[in-house]
Amino acid sequence: MGFQTIIDNASNIKFDNKGMTATTTTRSGYTRAVSRGGQPWIFEVEFPSGPDWRNYRRLVADIMDNQMHTPQKIYFANHDWIFGYQGDYGSTFSVAFTQGLRTLTLQNSATSGYNFRVGDILQLGVNGQVYQVVEDVPYTQTSVKLHRPIIEESSTGVNILKGVQCGFNVYCTSLPRFNMFSINQFGFDGPFVFTETYD
Repeated sequence: MGFQTIIDNASNIKFDNKGMTATTTTRSGYTRAVSRGGQPWIFEVEFPSGPDWRNYRRLVADIMDNQMHTPQKIYFANHDWIFGYQGDYGSTFSVAFTQGLRTLTLQNSATSGYNFRVGDILQLGVNGQVYQVVEDVPYTQTSVKLHRPIIEESSTGVNILKGVQCGFNVYCTSLPRFNMFSINQFGFDGPFVFTETYD
């Protein structure tokens, strides 16, 4: 139960994985930008108002027990249209990667079509971080460009997860209050915010 139920039954999901950037503008009008590092996944999730309180009472108790200090893994299998795999490889990819680089190398590949399409996500092993693919990867290509540098220690022969198999390691960084109304109905007074953790 817990936060996964909030994800599974969400009425609205916003997500962001852009990098932190600082910009300055000189007196002559030139603008400069510099990356500040870090590109955590941040999810803002709204839960619908009006469900029967009696059906969700245990969910709320579990959420209040975990609150904002317990990291959890969340999945988007119930919303496969958001992160569904778009490529043509039906088996598990094995990869090699170097910490700090924005690319990884596939050690096996599809025989036609695409290994990955832009927007696909992948996870480096069951407990790794989740990365987004930023360029199409046809079956003839083994290099995969990612949206941020690889955080994990360099390795080879790592099996990856893709699409809705991926689990995001997060903390709940904004926990709304629950709101009781009418008879046996409830909701929350704002969105839940989940921020990726590197623990």
